[in-house]
Amino acid sequence: MSIVSETWLRAWFTHPYLEFAIYSPQHMKGVDLILERYRDSKISIHMFKFLKGFDKYYDFDPLYDKWLAIALYNGVKHLEFAQAKMPSFSPYTFPIYNVLLSGAAKSLTELVLENCHLLSSLSTTTIKCHSLEKLTLYEVTLDDNMFHTLIISCPFIVNFKIEYCIGLTRIELRNLQKIKSVYIATKSDQRVSIQNTPTLEYLTYIGLPDHSSMLDIFKCPNVKYIKLVGETLSHRFLEHLISTSQFLESLILHHVLLLGSGRLFNICGSQSLKLLKISGCTAGSIGEIDVPNLATLEYFGRGDHIPKLKSFQLKHSSRLCLSCSSHNLNYGWFCKLREFLSKSTTSWSQVSLQFNGCGGTQLQQLHHPQLLHSTCPQVDDLDREIEDSTDCLAFMNALLWSCHPRKFRLHSTIEMITCFIDHLMSSPDDSCNSTCHWRSQLKQVKAYRYDWQRGFNSLTQMIGRWRQFKWKSEEITSREVAKANLWEGDYILFLLDWSCH
Repeated sequence: MSIVSETWLRAWFTHPYLEFAIYSPQHMKGVDLILERYRDSKISIHMFKFLKGFDKYYDFDPLYDKWLAIALYNGVKHLEFAQAKMPSFSPYTFPIYNVLLSGAAKSLTELVLENCHLLSSLSTTTIKCHSLEKLTLYEVTLDDNMFHTLIISCPFIVNFKIEYCIGLTRIELRNLQKIKSVYIATKSDQRVSIQNTPTLEYLTYIGLPDHSSMLDIFKCPNVKYIKLVGETLSHRFLEHLISTSQFLESLILHHVLLLGSGRLFNICGSQSLKLLKISGCTAGSIGEIDVPNLATLEYFGRGDHIPKLKSFQLKHSSRLCLSCSSHNLNYGWFCKLREFLSKSTTSWSQVSLQFNGCGGTQLQQLHHPQLLHSTCPQVDDLDREIEDSTDCLAFMNALLWSCHPRKFRLHSTIEMITCFIDHLMSSPDDSCNSTCHWRSQLKQVKAYRYDWQRGFNSLTQMIGRWRQFKWKSEEITSREVAKANLWEGDYILFLLDWSCH
């Protein structure tokens, strides 16, 4: 037992991964003793992480300098230094010159800095840190000259991440011949330029909403993944970006304002694009999506607009989320929805529809024979939220005809839920079927009510938990029993079996 203990203690006291999160000045002496022991015993340090989480009552900068020198001398590969922002926060001036100039830094491969200062004192002719591959700067204060010198001093960076740094007016990444991943989140008006980076594969850019475009990308032909968030872009810029990225596989646009002189933006022509996610972009900005090899599509629209979709073969899950207001809610809108959903030759994994301010909306009945017999859409899971009451039968007719869902979750008023239960669980001979064009294709319906006492994380858990309780454990087979137990704002799950699926 003593031998095991000695072995364990030896391993513990010589552990090469050091991580300190200090929230009291009294603990600084303990950190200092540990690092002195590593220095005196020449114990290797592979990773050194330090977080200061208290107000700066004392000047600990000399201690930080000492600890960094020990870590570098002992061969640190992964170095992180962070300070939490406090009321009397005073950022540490990180000795970037000493770190990169030190001969001991030849083993340093990753550097992460948070809430530090970097002084513009590097000499471009003497500094080269060829070992550094990953560089992360978070809320670091530095000027343009310091940033430029830092980038050219580390020519072999593979992964670069910069978030909300202060003091910069431009972020330029040029002629980096090994860069593969770039993540940029801007603060204030910071112009970003990425040029001549042939190895770049992954790009995430977070701009500022309601600002003119500050992003410029040129000669990055091998990029595979692009995510743009909160940016104002012109149609010409985005079209050029897609057309020149011949290996682009994933494109994500989130809260992007597209400017195109009043015309819609069409996402067309890319033979390599497999994943497309569009969410919260300008209402009505996307015109047509024509991507022949698209495997996954997620579209979260703003407003009532539904883009046109060319036929494609989905291979993975795809989601659609739309909201509609009363002034555009008509059968023409549902026809566009059905056409959009029918373009996929495989099922949509989830469709979410939200109707706001639709009380009193009147829908005309379907009367075009060609629409009644068009291609049947395939939707695995339909989630619908209705905030107020409207023409229930017309809504249900349009909704089921346009989506044909296998699973249908309804969250609404007691009146609306009662109406759906009445008509969905009615017999085929009921009078409502003369206007329910989907009825002939519906083979079977099962209904469940959500148990608010337990909750659920998945459909399987949801149904299973319903079956564990008394009246909730049984399927809702009686309309009268179901309606008698309804609450305002209930969730009802319908399982629908269609003959056309």
